[in-house]
Amino acid sequence: MKGNRGPDTSSEVRLSKELSLYSPFEPPSTWALSEEEEEQKTTDWRLGKDRTKTNHVLLLLCLNVGIDPPDVLRVEPCAKIECWTDPLIAQSKMLTKGSEVIGDLLIQQYKSLQKTATYKACLELSDDDMKYQLQAMRKKAKDGRVLVHYNGHGVPRVTQFGELWFFDPDHTQYVPVTITEIMGRIGTPTIYVLDCSNAGAILHYWYKHNFHQTRQKDILICACRRHEDLPLNPILPADLLTSCLTTPIRASLEWYFHYSQRECLLPNITKEMIAAVPGNAADRKTPLGELTWIFTAVTDAIAWCALPRNLFNRLFRPRFDMLQVALFRGFLLADRVMRETGCVPVSHPPLPETHSHPLWEAWELALEGILSQLPSMLNADLTPNPSYTYRPSSFFSEQLTAFEIWVEFGSSSQPAPDQLPCIIQGLSSHQYRVRSLRLLARYLDLGSWAVIDALSCGVMPYVCRLLQQSDLVFIMVVIWSKILLVDKTEATFSDLIKVQVPPAKVFLEVLSPPSSGNGQDDKSAPQEIPSTHYSMEGTTILQCKAMACFILSSLLDGCGLDAQITLWNSGLLHPCLAAMGQQPVEEGGEAVPLLKAWAAMCFSKLIKNIPVAIDHCIDEVKCHVHDLAPLLQDHNQQVRAAACVALSQLIGRGASLLFKQPEPRRFERRRDSASAEALPPPPTGKVLIFTDLAILQYLSDVVSDPSPLVRQEVLHALVKYYVAYKIAPNSKETADAMGLLHQVDTKSLLDEENPTTNYSHVSGGTKALPILTEVVPEFGSEDLDGESVPESQSPDIAEYYDLRLKLMHDVTSVLKSLTNDPYPYLEAKVNQVIDTLNAQYGKSTPQSPARSPHPLERQKSNGPRLPKSSLYVWMQTEFQKPLFSVEEAVPALERRKFREQINRDTIQGNISKCNEKNYLPSPSGPAEKITKAQISITPVVSGNQAIVDSKFRAFMPQAVIADSNNTISLVDLTTRSVLNSVRHRAPICQSFVLNDATDTPSILVTDQNGCVSVYSNICPAGPAATKPSLVTSFMATRNPTRVCADWQPADRALIYAGDSSKIQLFSLEDDRLQQSISLPSRGVDVSVVKADEQGTRTVCVFLFFGTQRISFIKLSEALLSRNPSLHEINQTRISYYS
Repeated sequence: MKGNRGPDTSSEVRLSKELSLYSPFEPPSTWALSEEEEEQKTTDWRLGKDRTKTNHVLLLLCLNVGIDPPDVLRVEPCAKIECWTDPLIAQSKMLTKGSEVIGDLLIQQYKSLQKTATYKACLELSDDDMKYQLQAMRKKAKDGRVLVHYNGHGVPRVTQFGELWFFDPDHTQYVPVTITEIMGRIGTPTIYVLDCSNAGAILHYWYKHNFHQTRQKDILICACRRHEDLPLNPILPADLLTSCLTTPIRASLEWYFHYSQRECLLPNITKEMIAAVPGNAADRKTPLGELTWIFTAVTDAIAWCALPRNLFNRLFRPRFDMLQVALFRGFLLADRVMRETGCVPVSHPPLPETHSHPLWEAWELALEGILSQLPSMLNADLTPNPSYTYRPSSFFSEQLTAFEIWVEFGSSSQPAPDQLPCIIQGLSSHQYRVRSLRLLARYLDLGSWAVIDALSCGVMPYVCRLLQQSDLVFIMVVIWSKILLVDKTEATFSDLIKVQVPPAKVFLEVLSPPSSGNGQDDKSAPQEIPSTHYSMEGTTILQCKAMACFILSSLLDGCGLDAQITLWNSGLLHPCLAAMGQQPVEEGGEAVPLLKAWAAMCFSKLIKNIPVAIDHCIDEVKCHVHDLAPLLQDHNQQVRAAACVALSQLIGRGASLLFKQPEPRRFERRRDSASAEALPPPPTGKVLIFTDLAILQYLSDVVSDPSPLVRQEVLHALVKYYVAYKIAPNSKETADAMGLLHQVDTKSLLDEENPTTNYSHVSGGTKALPILTEVVPEFGSEDLDGESVPESQSPDIAEYYDLRLKLMHDVTSVLKSLTNDPYPYLEAKVNQVIDTLNAQYGKSTPQSPARSPHPLERQKSNGPRLPKSSLYVWMQTEFQKPLFSVEEAVPALERRKFREQINRDTIQGNISKCNEKNYLPSPSGPAEKITKAQISITPVVSGNQAIVDSKFRAFMPQAVIADSNNTISLVDLTTRSVLNSVRHRAPICQSFVLNDATDTPSILVTDQNGCVSVYSNICPAGPAATKPSLVTSFMATRNPTRVCADWQPADRALIYAGDSSKIQLFSLEDDRLQQSISLPSRGVDVSVVKADEQGTRTVCVFLFFGTQRISFIKLSEALLSRNPSLHEINQTRISYYS
């Protein structure tokens, strides 16, 4: 007996047999964005992309070489170096003013940051000249950003009133000019770089007068805080801020070697060697280029860690202004260097302190690695030594390793990894590109928060450019599938389309099936990623194809008609059809349903609202309607639902015989110049209208599908018939099916022989796709208001109207079967659709070709709108599941064994207590004790209602009880209290506990109406009760004579006998009818259906033949694996006669 069996301790086996159940209308929210994430997604990464660019630079130099300002006391030796040159020495050598030399050098330093900008150096200028230059520069820049660099080393300090000093026209006096007047002349937006003492007073004046609110696009960079002076250490340059901003590599080397007292550690290094570091800043294989690359990664990473996301995107990730980015990278270095001299640079917007970040130590290690090689890299004359082999830094390798460790052990509750900007920089190097891409893909796989972080960090330009490398396409398809799950904005698609290599070509390379040796595609053979391409470990080519279909579907959905024409002309149709016909394989078999579903979705979006493309799909390749039909019988519910969506796009072309639909943009077919085939004629009228009938026949076969998701898509497909043929469900043409009006004598086409065999165009093979070109109408040739022009009367027009009448009769018959759907959400949706259709098309029934309203006109109406399919959004949840981070089974097994042991102890303890109180009879005890216990428990459970069915939980002192009031209750047997309950819609027959050994058990219920329902959240995992929810519900049979069922946990299947003619096996794993077995004779009554719980996949059936004979049928695993014949079933029958 079941009650005497000990608990099954094979937890490992039961763990693999858990049934995953969730509502198809409430998809898993593993990637659902929180309100904070959604706000961050919209505010940080896209709105921060300012298109303003700094193309004009004005240098205002007041050096007054040789003359000290009156308020500065300089004691020799002191800092004199400007732009790494002593102006007095330059003045004596070049026989020109020292300020002119410094001005030319400063322009060259700024050009190293941005060559295309316009530079103007104004030396020792008067206040009037300064105002004129400001106005002239703003006039040239127009609405662009202007950089104003002020060097005030030869004039007094900034005043507390926000005044900068210039000269009078005779250069005999200092003249103050307020920052307010300067701002009025130069306008906005502007970047101010103030390299002078007490520069922070300008910033204080700025905030005091609220300029940060009125001029939000302006930026200030000040060399020191208020009341601070510039450092005069002779080891450092006088323009230390300018050096850090414009020549950060040399400033770092000079500071590291001289000021940080490391000269004693590197005795062979001289000052001249530091100035002669070989290489090119643009060549990363050279020492100077590698240092520049590492400095970019370090400063970006420090800013990424320290700054808020919106500020980071504004300052370090502008869309076009690379000069601004370079300045703030140098500003971080200035904050690190100048603080040690007692001078703190400040800015607006204000930045947090970054001088103590740990990555600065990694930067200093890279500097030391370069300096230690200088004696070998340079000859005696400071020229590069060609015989020396440069040893590159291990900085990026170490950062990639640190990031890999973070990806393995990190989570969303931790701060974003510091190394993410270094990973993005690694994408630009051929040496680290593949490893960086793989780590980036693993990071994006962690969740939506990781994608948002990567986009905010600036990964988009890199992943767009890398699409041009064909050997990386199988990694890029993983990355882009994760990005498009989160960001489907117009700007993202715009970035993707602007790639030099069209995305259609890139992702079609993934989707196109590889060719076998005989020149034909072997769909049943395992397919592997080509060895010439890089790929992600743990992904198969089938998964990559499914992701490519998702990306192409997103492009079609986001870019509209232009993307449809481009992808059609690129040949997307045939790869989609080949993917939909993919056969299951041993390797990667789980990815085949995902590929089929997304190939069908991609097909539906490819031909949507393009009549020429739809006609081609109807007419070519044995009619693609028949190619899609096998998908309706697929094991996976997503494939079946996607097939309904794909078929729905082919519906309605038969209505074009009666109503000419207006097209905002028209297209025509033309022959491909590379193909010698002539274009076939368009399909005839009968082919089109009988195609609509063929589709209806296929939809009628799945209208009772166990999956509510499939039934919902059938509803959306049926709606297209009414929209295309302009008939309401309550019209006279469909009154007999709906029972809303009087009976109409109409013969059903569904009862006739399938007519599509005679009318479909049968082709010997796949023909070349026609090229779609847009037809530009001449002025006045079409009605611009959307009026449809009736076609010329055809001799067969009366026959077409008769076919239309019969077709819509059958459509309404199919729709009627959905009106009493067991799933409440779908039932309400069906009623809403019927009401909306009646409101739109029920007022008048057209009997002749007339004007059809433009689709845009209908959308503008204030009435209810017809629901649209949400399958495209729902199917994306499959890609939200992690690809690389698999849940470990060992901790789950340990948790389950621990929970089962506690439950066993609890049950044994409760049994002992019941024995002590005589609630349970002993072997020799009186039977009336049981009756008293039942009487005491029954009122607590169900009041005055009778108990219909009950099931005890395996490892908990609880019972699931169904009463005659259609209520399912979870009862605690120790406290005799109801923990949770739910009300069912119909009288209950049986109930079963699914996944009882897990944290999330569910309850399966069968009722007298022939309906099977599954409820979740009835058995709470914690002490607090949760609201039960209906996971799925379907009609197993209509008007059952007797309902008998049993749950088979080995196959996650329900054995159901509600009709005297057959026994059905429903797979709840796939939400489908797995098998239907006919019984041996008529007039029998199925009394008991029992499934073996040991996992042998054996079903026992007891049949009653009146009161004279009882038959016992045993269906073994071999018989259940196929549809057995009646002779095979009779051989297993054992009969007993009364």
